[in-house]
Amino acid sequence: MSKADPVVLTYYDVSLRQSDVELLKGRNWLNDQILSFCFEYFAQVVFPDFADSVAFIEPSVIQWVKLDSDTDSLHEVLPWLKKSLLLIPVNDSDSASGGGHHWSLLVYRKDQEKFEYYNSSLYSNLVGVKGLANKIFRLVHYREENIPSAEVVEIPCAKQINYYDCGLYVIIFAEIVAQQFCSSSNFDDSNTVVVHIRALLAKISEIEVHVSNDEFLFYASPYFLRLYFTSQLEETDCPPVDYDPANATFTIKVNKKNPGEFFPDLEMITRLITPREAEGIKPFIVDLKGFDDSMLSTDISTPYVDRGNLSAKHSYGFACSRTASLKSITDEMKLFDIGDADSLNIEERKRALFLMETEHFSDEAYLADLHEAEPVGECLMYKNKWTKSSIANRKDTFMHGGFTVDEIDRLKSLPRKIYQLSEQVENVAICSLVDILFAFAYDARVNLGEDDNVRFFHFNRS
Repeated sequence: MSKADPVVLTYYDVSLRQSDVELLKGRNWLNDQILSFCFEYFAQVVFPDFADSVAFIEPSVIQWVKLDSDTDSLHEVLPWLKKSLLLIPVNDSDSASGGGHHWSLLVYRKDQEKFEYYNSSLYSNLVGVKGLANKIFRLVHYREENIPSAEVVEIPCAKQINYYDCGLYVIIFAEIVAQQFCSSSNFDDSNTVVVHIRALLAKISEIEVHVSNDEFLFYASPYFLRLYFTSQLEETDCPPVDYDPANATFTIKVNKKNPGEFFPDLEMITRLITPREAEGIKPFIVDLKGFDDSMLSTDISTPYVDRGNLSAKHSYGFACSRTASLKSITDEMKLFDIGDADSLNIEERKRALFLMETEHFSDEAYLADLHEAEPVGECLMYKNKWTKSSIANRKDTFMHGGFTVDEIDRLKSLPRKIYQLSEQVENVAICSLVDILFAFAYDARVNLGEDDNVRFFHFNRS
């Protein structure tokens, strides 16, 4: 052991010397040992329950794989080749002694048989990475015949703004990818899909669960949930249901119609609750994900939606894009004050709402609010989490802004889309966004920030 550069930390198979730790001070390029320590920490502390499926591979091992041409010996000593998710830090050095100038992350997903490449630099190194991907792909499919070239997809990701933070970006990318994979694994195994539902006020004696094709329906008064999966489920009206009273959580296991089939995006709640597009209805959107802005021209005339006189249409939803969609859920539960909105145009709905509010106006309720001011006062004094004062005090915001790092990650994954609307429809769409913001703020205030809003009165008004 060198006295001039002593070991300051030994963590499983990784040893950090004083010179390694010094790299964390100031503007320095992270070396193999720092990345190895972080990957070992992820494996042992952050994701220990997924040791059988997720491999955090040390940079030195990957460098050995790059330079060793003996496939037989490599396959014998690399147990992680059988795991479902491989997180591979890539160094642009071709020397066995290390070095290099840039780190990037290569990810292999066994269920999809493809690699994802995350590079924080503005300059692509995809050509060089494909050689390593092909080598690992051949090792994964060792002794198989007619092995094709590996599929490598470069994933749009955050870019560094200096020359030394590439290692830090690799660490962050690896953690995010692993989190997303492990979150999805909580809901999906080879034969079943697991649904977790937290329902504080549910009546356990009134639980109903129905599964048909790709739809999942859960009802336990006063809760109602319908999910739309991307693949087929085994039809049943009585799947096994476990209830955890300590956490007020239902766990429901549903068999897949095709055992072993992969169900993507199970952690994306918004997608699961979004109904399938009605047959014959096409979204009036141009998807510009991966599209070069320079290809757009102001001289190109694009089709737009002109729905005519909207007040005469029996439509609703964002930009009045839906019709005849309410009856099925109206019959199942009393969510709406107007029972037959599908048959009424906008003016008729306004009149119906006015008459209903007039009929149900209660002097006693307003007098009660006047003399029993404590509940109302509590709502008025409630400070929402998005107020300036609370945002200013949040230490986890990105670049001192109003979004957290997790929120930024979600925003950057959204596709770029242009809505092609006529001027009248665009005005309706903008006003509907105001409705959504008001409903969100109303729900947060009357429930003091709690998300468990199960009172139909508040649901109807939000």
